[in-house]
Amino acid sequence: MLDASDVEQIGEHARGDGSAVGLFLRLPAVGEDMVAQLERGRVVVSGWPCSRRKQGRLHDGVVDGRTAGLDDEDILVADAGQDANTGFALDTMNRTEQGRRGGVVERREQLQVSQQTHIRELRELGGGGLCSQVLAYLARQGGTRRAREDQGASHRDARSELGPGEKKIERVERKKKFMDRSSECYAMGVRGLGAAVRRYGRFSPLSGDTVVVDGPALVHRVYDGCMRQRPPNAGFICQPSYAVLARMVIGWLEELRRHNVQVRKIIFDGYLPPSKWQVRQQRLLEQSKLMNDLLTSHPDGSSLLPGDAFEAIKGGISLTQTSSPSSNLRRTPRPPFLVPAVVEILKSSHSWGPLVEVVSGEADMFCAEDIRRHGGVLLTSDSDLLITDLGHHGSVSFFEDIASSDPSAESSTLLASKFSLDAINDALALNGLGGLPRVAFEIVKSRKGFNEALERIRNRKEEDDSHTPELQAFLDELSMKEYLSKDHPVQSIISSLDPRISEIVIQTLLLRNNTTPLDENNTQHPRGPETLAMFLPILIEDRSRMSAWASSTAVRQVAYSIMQAFAVRESPVVIEYRSLMASNSSVGRQIDVLNLDETLEQCASLANTLELLIQRIPTENMRWLGLAIYQDIMWSMAEERSPFSASMIHQVQQDSEEEPWHTWDMIHFTALVEASLYSLRIAKQGLEVAIPLCPTLSPQLRDLYQRLSALPLIADWPTIHNMPNLLATAREHNILATITDILGIPPIEAPAQANETDSSKGRLKRKNGNSRGGRDPKRPVSINPFAVLSNATQN
Repeated sequence: MLDASDVEQIGEHARGDGSAVGLFLRLPAVGEDMVAQLERGRVVVSGWPCSRRKQGRLHDGVVDGRTAGLDDEDILVADAGQDANTGFALDTMNRTEQGRRGGVVERREQLQVSQQTHIRELRELGGGGLCSQVLAYLARQGGTRRAREDQGASHRDARSELGPGEKKIERVERKKKFMDRSSECYAMGVRGLGAAVRRYGRFSPLSGDTVVVDGPALVHRVYDGCMRQRPPNAGFICQPSYAVLARMVIGWLEELRRHNVQVRKIIFDGYLPPSKWQVRQQRLLEQSKLMNDLLTSHPDGSSLLPGDAFEAIKGGISLTQTSSPSSNLRRTPRPPFLVPAVVEILKSSHSWGPLVEVVSGEADMFCAEDIRRHGGVLLTSDSDLLITDLGHHGSVSFFEDIASSDPSAESSTLLASKFSLDAINDALALNGLGGLPRVAFEIVKSRKGFNEALERIRNRKEEDDSHTPELQAFLDELSMKEYLSKDHPVQSIISSLDPRISEIVIQTLLLRNNTTPLDENNTQHPRGPETLAMFLPILIEDRSRMSAWASSTAVRQVAYSIMQAFAVRESPVVIEYRSLMASNSSVGRQIDVLNLDETLEQCASLANTLELLIQRIPTENMRWLGLAIYQDIMWSMAEERSPFSASMIHQVQQDSEEEPWHTWDMIHFTALVEASLYSLRIAKQGLEVAIPLCPTLSPQLRDLYQRLSALPLIADWPTIHNMPNLLATAREHNILATITDILGIPPIEAPAQANETDSSKGRLKRKNGNSRGGRDPKRPVSINPFAVLSNATQN
């Protein structure tokens, strides 16, 4: 029986690339319920040709892509046969104009697959997973329109009545359209390469193999799988907790182990090379735009998360079997600390902790190097690894291609489609011609489709540019780069760091001597060894307010200054990226690095504040909340603003009943607390590197590290869901009065209680796009122990 997730996947195939894709099924034990589920999924069974036998089988049913408002129907046919013991016959068919009106269907090709091969194991999956597996297999075989277009072999063009010249023009135009709309789908790797070579994968048992896992790719794929199972109509803030996500990742790994798959390493990025700056910049820009759009489309905030939203989530291998996120997921912000939170929990696991590595480079290339040296299978979602040298005993498999031969059986076998570069080169007759990497370069260079690029390589002359600097640069990106020597003392520390913090640490160690002063008017600041840069996680916050990162900037300034203790060359500034806009996509915020005396003074001040909070606030979790409130009040005083945290505490007192949504005020305050905790995390981990590398480190720094050692794990940080209760507890314990007393300032009075009309007016202003009030930008910034001296007040 097809379940709702399969229906959703059918619909996404029907809408994903602009073509209308349907599914012709002849499956046993599929009846009226399937039709009803398809209708609920907004993809209905058309009347052509639709007949059902008395046994309740859907004998000749067609999912009609026209219901999605699309043009051509490329129909994928999966014929299970009349007998359950019969093998599959997979057909790719195209409906002509006459066929659309209810007549003839012209068959393009038929892919007969032996019962003894992998399609037999595919059928044995049974149940709701069958449909998605058939679609995944067809995609691998090049049966979908996306794969055929990418290979430059459009069946529709071949049957067109246009002349040769017109055919060529139309093909070129169609090709360009396809490449444009595919750019989002193939964000990683050479566009279209994966689909083009899927047919050359070898579907075989994974059980008994040794694998290396691309850590970041797995975490994001598991997150996507979890989000597909969230309640319908869930708000954008409806996300599984970090603890749930980590449990799902561990469950996925445990299923590998249960099926006799040995995991050798789980590798995470620890450094972004300068060549990937444009990729990071583009992703940051997209996430920033998403947050701006959410504020406009959801002016009241996000609906509440049901308490049991992710209780019934189905874990294991099935979480990663969908190849790409749905359009709804692309419009949902990701948890800002997704990867470091999971890494932290994995590291604390007795079973998996020893296998986790945060490396001084990109995870995928370190995975590839390990496979090249020791053999095995690399598990990833990055199609770049199809053209990476994995050695004669190495192969790559994608998460979506891993499946159990029988999910209901305890002793089933895990199967995967494995890709070997040597095998692909043999199949395509590319040995001696540069292999598949040379074809990939041709695709990138000439913007040709796979088939055309393949023919160009086969037909090129000996004197063609086989070793141009451009080709060499392209090939260099496919090999592991060691930015730090293997015997560098920091190598043993990196795996204990947050990947983003590891990145700024390695930048500090690699900093080259740069005597040219930084021009603040130059928007093209370099990224790499010449300038230190910190990419902060994109918080889920109210972008019409001052950035949630602002009030804790001084702590990060201290953290960056601490790192100068182990720097080879001192840096006067760090360029900090909180978010990007299209109008200033290269502009970061310049944070001045303190000199030694200032660093020691600020470290002592922060340690003293933490000690006072320990003495005055009895519970640990309230102390960290108290510090975030303390920082916000200090920063607001310097900026001559009303403290946002104080208004939130008073607001909890005024609220008589729970609102049906998470307001933007509560969302933003949660982000402010997260920013405070992450800033302290940067300082703590910076000290974890400085202490072993600098034996003569000042006592002030060691004292601060002792205070920060009690920082909670990311999974234990306050969340949007428990923040109202924490604020209520803060009010009950008079935290605000404690903090104003520590600061030696008068109590902060509650603002006049707003009536219902005023509250409605406030929401109306947000709907109309009005932002909160702000400080006069011309007023100079005040100096205080927790304010950055330059550029800290920019939004």
